[in-house]
Amino acid sequence: LLWRRQRKARNKDYPQQGRGMTQAGAYRRIVYRDSNGNPTAPLPKQNEFHKSKSKFVVYIGGVGSGKTSCLTMDGINQGLKYAGASVIFFRRSYRKIDTTTRLEFFKHFGVTAENATKSPFIKYWNKNENYGYFQNDSLFRFLALDSLDDITSINASWLGIDEGSEFTKAAFQQLQQRVRGEIGTRQTKIVSNAAGRNWMWQLFHPESLDCLEDSTLIIAPSTENIYLPQDYLDTLKKTLPEAYYRRQVDGSFDDFVGLIYPEFSVKRHVKEFDENETIKPHWNKLCGIDWGYVNPLSAHKYAVDEHGTLWVVDEHYKSGWTPGEHAEVLSRWQSDGYDYFVCDPSLQKTRYGNRTVSDIFADYSLFMVGGNNDVHGGIMHTSGLIKQNKLIVHPRCTQLIRELQNYRWQELRDIDVDRKNSPEEPVKKDDHACDELRYIVNHIMLFAQKPFEMTAWEKERLENYLKHCRATGQQPMFDGLSEHEIEQQLTSVAEFIDEREQKEELRRVLSRGNNTLNIY
Repeated sequence: LLWRRQRKARNKDYPQQGRGMTQAGAYRRIVYRDSNGNPTAPLPKQNEFHKSKSKFVVYIGGVGSGKTSCLTMDGINQGLKYAGASVIFFRRSYRKIDTTTRLEFFKHFGVTAENATKSPFIKYWNKNENYGYFQNDSLFRFLALDSLDDITSINASWLGIDEGSEFTKAAFQQLQQRVRGEIGTRQTKIVSNAAGRNWMWQLFHPESLDCLEDSTLIIAPSTENIYLPQDYLDTLKKTLPEAYYRRQVDGSFDDFVGLIYPEFSVKRHVKEFDENETIKPHWNKLCGIDWGYVNPLSAHKYAVDEHGTLWVVDEHYKSGWTPGEHAEVLSRWQSDGYDYFVCDPSLQKTRYGNRTVSDIFADYSLFMVGGNNDVHGGIMHTSGLIKQNKLIVHPRCTQLIRELQNYRWQELRDIDVDRKNSPEEPVKKDDHACDELRYIVNHIMLFAQKPFEMTAWEKERLENYLKHCRATGQQPMFDGLSEHEIEQQLTSVAEFIDEREQKEELRRVLSRGNNTLNIY
């Protein structure tokens, strides 16, 4: 059926047949065409792209998936449907406009940039300025990224971005300020190769927390293009590295090369839960802090259950705040039982004014414990929790989720690829929550590797307290633990969570200096 349709279209439009043409030699129909000018039917994903009513429509395709052809056809449809509309195409450079975007645009009409006005649909064309008009006075224009100032006076009715991976998020946001034409749909349509978890993934992928609501993402693998030769696809499969094949042929954003936590998944590790119902009183509760003033301070509430699963309960992530302002928030966490704070070990030396940050926190009864800053060990242990599905993050911890999705190893410069090994260090940008998580995981594993031992002073103090409770009939409680549970923990040599709980809990209570303990 497809072959018959193509033959019928060729008989009607192909120039060598001398049919379906104007006297000027241009096609009367606007259709998809191959490199030889033969009409072709649009692919299913291309039709989906054209039919979408979303404000933002993104077409991520593999090589040869018809991305540029799809974009230019959509712009043509927009310009011809709405008389007086402004259709603007953008590419990274004018050279690429000439060789790709503009070339594909005029191919639909059966003309080139040299003889564009031979088409009965094109009223005017200025090759030097890269703009023209359809017969219904709709404007079409081709601009490059370095000419953003050229559209300051234009109200675009439709915006098309060719190869979005060449653009930045800032450039995209700047272009959106000009999509305000009174005529047309005011849509922005983007076509691109996949380029890992870049700004397009952040704004348009369903798994991203920043995904724009009125957006549609279409993935078009090269293998779905029925017009590509099979031996070409087979060669790509045989010769391309797996990661490169996923990106350039499958159109996959999941470029795991360089990701530190590739196994982290929103579907598996981000879960909604009620803190009051889920977090049990006997679980170990603690907080992590990574200090920042110009850069954000990152702080989270954590709880560890009896199975060793780390629950991330809440998030505080702010920049430009004073230590006192942060302490007001963290004090409320303390009242919920999260009164154990693990911080960057350098915090005790970090000064704010003429005092250290830790001293200022101490004014609010927030006492910091320096964490273990072993980078590679912390990454290894955190990765282990993720692989075992023992890290559960509440959806409100948005910054931690973003960082876990994008935390990467540093990459070599192109000039060093053949001369040096890849650096085994994380990229030091947008990593504050990941650093803080690492302090917590290192802290947990530190106690997992050490047998629990109470000091003689701690044993004597605890025994005196228990004797007093028995003599007075008072039920001893340590943040929800009964006497039986405490004694059970003291004699237990089971999981490290129990050992860590008793050591931290007893030392915290015994050193608290409250009225009950002061009777000795």
